[in-house]
Amino acid sequence: MKSRRYVPRETQIQGAILEALYLDRRVVWVARMNTGAARYVDERGKKRIVKFGFPGCPDILGQLQGGKLLALEVKTSSGKVTAYQQQFIDKALAGGACAGIVRNIDQALELVRLWTME
Repeated sequence: MKSRRYVPRETQIQGAILEALYLDRRVVWVARMNTGAARYVDERGKKRIVKFGFPGCPDILGQLQGGKLLALEVKTSSGKVTAYQQQFIDKALAGGACAGIVRNIDQALELVRLWTME
């Protein structure tokens, strides 16, 4: 019988990366960004949809010491990047941000290390 390999979900990877970045002295602040929509009923009973975030918004945004933007799109080992996500990362990189696609804590910390080397 074959054993199944454990593959963490994207939200688990995001949480682990956030925790590691929160403790990293090179990072000023870091936050999880959510994109989507929610339905609710307002005080008058009218049904509404509220959208938050924007297409391509990275999963993690933050700021490095020195002011540089930190933008990380987190994917599982087999996760695919959308065109909007790649466009955001490309624009952020063109503007001088520390940005990229990461699939684990080590990749995220290595990206920060590379962008904070003197």
